[in-house]
Amino acid sequence: MSKIRYNQINSTDLTGNGVKIVTATGATTANMPLLYDASGNAVIGTVQGNTTKVQLASGGFTNANLLMADVNGNAVDSGITSALGGVGLFPNVVTPPAMGSWSWVPSSQGGATLNSQLCINAPIDATGVTWRMVYVASPGSPFTIYAAVSRNGYFRDYSGIGVFARQSSTGKFIVASFVSETSVLKTAVTTQSAYNVGVANLVDETACMNPSYLWFKYQDDKGGTNNFIWSVSVDGIGWVQLVTASRTGYLTGDADQLGFCVRAGQTYNAAATLGSWNVTTP
Repeated sequence: MSKIRYNQINSTDLTGNGVKIVTATGATTANMPLLYDASGNAVIGTVQGNTTKVQLASGGFTNANLLMADVNGNAVDSGITSALGGVGLFPNVVTPPAMGSWSWVPSSQGGATLNSQLCINAPIDATGVTWRMVYVASPGSPFTIYAAVSRNGYFRDYSGIGVFARQSSTGKFIVASFVSETSVLKTAVTTQSAYNVGVANLVDETACMNPSYLWFKYQDDKGGTNNFIWSVSVDGIGWVQLVTASRTGYLTGDADQLGFCVRAGQTYNAAATLGSWNVTTP
């Protein structure tokens, strides 16, 4: 039998052992898995469908940021709901921060929009090199980004999607991306000093995968090898490393802004949706 644990409720608010689950249809089922705290101790509570609320002993409800856990109370899936579901073929999906947590890299918005589904819609770009970029604060180097980003619409003319690490004090950033040249999808990594300047790719390989969501793993190994390492995946489970290169010659300090981005081509607009986002530190 599985368990559900919480990580955002004060243990002093919870007493007793709850054994009732309220399903998404509103039905009540007894003898279902209990709610467990981070130490694996049973607590009272009811799960409402697949939302993230727990009913306290006092009768009120509170957000719980529920995590799936094994029988020992250890987390095995870091999110219940997201664009990809967090179960089945994509067990490593992590619900991204809400829309209000993201900010535009200065001057990079240029008519692009970000909606509540975390979709950046970028207008046609006459230059074909402009990244529209949103970010959240970095926990500090070293770190690893795990992200799944979808390509929406017709991609060509050097349009692309990517994830990036940026040092705001210098404006420089490293972006790992999938870009479209005519009708060919390629992988690319660039080190850039501005959001709207075209530069040569550090890696430029024709991609052999073309799923609806493209998975990125970007590692900043400051203090270790002092490299950045980029890997790709079709499912967020099995990874293929594409590039490793020195970070110190470009990002001289910590990357304090991490995010995802989209670049429109010269003929069509482009959009990208963030389906999963997780940043880990050692």
